[in-house]
Order: sequence, then structure tokens, then C-alpha cells
Amino acid sequence: MKKNTLVLLTMAAVLTACNSYTEMTLPADTTLPQASEYVLDKEYSEAKVWLEKHGYTYTGEDDYSRKFERGERDTLFDNGGAGVEEAIWLGVDEKTNIVGYVSGVRSFRNITDALNVYEKWSNYTWKNILPDPLVWHGTIFFNEEKTLNTDVTYNIKYQDYTDGTFEREEGFEYAPNRKEFEKQLKQKENIRDTNESYERSSQPKEIQLLLQNIDKKFYTIEFENHDFIVQWE
Repeated sequence: MKKNTLVLLTMAAVLTACNSYTEMTLPADTTLPQASEYVLDKEYSEAKVWLEKHGYTYTGEDDYSRKFERGERDTLFDNGGAGVEEAIWLGVDEKTNIVGYVSGVRSFRNITDALNVYEKWSNYTWKNILPDPLVWHGTIFFNEEKTLNTDVTYNIKYQDYTDGTFEREEGFEYAPNRKEFEKQLKQKENIRDTNESYERSSQPKEIQLLLQNIDKKFYTIEFENHDFIVQWE
């Protein structure tokens, strides 16, 4: 009897340790980036059916786009989030009723959950949505550290990464490549926030990912996907 009790306690301790940082009602899945790619260039009614089939609820128009949500609502996520664990917006052309761009956001109460999901989204995007970007760029920011310089309170540390067909063909090595980025991201050590951009000129496409802390209250991952290149002035 004592032996069985010890086994049960051990199993409970393992399960508790595995879930100690998990505060999500949604799984750590890749539904949002998958959705963003599926609904692009689709007729809105088809996109809506797909989203509802995969757990999203239509909540109306928001800033000239159609908004869908899934997960738990929380007022903590109101300012800088979407008031809910996950939301996705479809930009729909009024004349053709075709989805032209997609943006989404997922909110988290702790950095561990945020990094677990970010890693999944990042790897899914690289392997399944845009494995052949002309240019890919990533940046990881690390937690601030005090410096010896009394005039500067903190020193923000970061690392840039670059990859893509342009860099490979030209033989450039501006910074560590995608594999090094994935290795650092997997370690999840001391990471404060991170971002990525993907760009392809042939069959134009641009994707942006951003993980950030909102007012030191919660974390968000923002995701944008569209089949055109934004011309920045």
C-alpha cells in the first residue's frame, strides 16, 4: 500500500512540475499561423467556415476587419492585447469579399508560456509557410543587466540573426543564421522579447512575428501575414 502511494505521489509531482508555468486554457499549438495562411486569398465565407471549425468565434468588425476569437477572456489582456487569449483579424476587400491580409495576437500571463508558443509558431512558419524567404531577419533581446558605468543604469543586450536565399546565394555572413536562432530560442534562457521578419519578392509575401512584454503585466505574440510587400518610407 505504501509503495503504491509513493508511486502516485511521484507521478503527481512530475505532472505538477511539467505544468507549473502553464496558465493557458488554449494548447501550445500552431492554429493561428496555420489559419493565417489558409484564409489568405480565400472568399470570406470559406475563411469563416474554416475558422469556426477550428475553434474561433466571430465577434464582429473591428477597425475595418473581421475579428474572430478563441480562448479565455480576461480584462488583463485589454490594453495591448485583445481582451482574450487569442484573436485574429481578416482584412476583407469590400468589392471582391476576398481576404487580403491577416493579423493575430495571443496573450500570456508569463514568459515561459509565451516562449513555448512563440517557438512553435516560429518553427511552423519557417518550415511550412515560408521556407524559402529571400531575406529572413530575427532579433532576440535578453533581460537587462546592471553595468559598472554609474551613468547608465542598464545595458540592453541583443543578438541579430540573418538568413534566406539571398544571403546563401551571395555567400554573405552578416550574423548567425536561422539554425543558431532556433538553438538560442530553444534554450529560453534570459530572453526578454524577440521578433522576426520574412520577405519574399517572387510570389510576394511578408510575415512578421513579435513577442513582447506589455507594461510588465503580460506578454503577447503578434503575427502578421500577407501576400504583398509593405513599402516603408
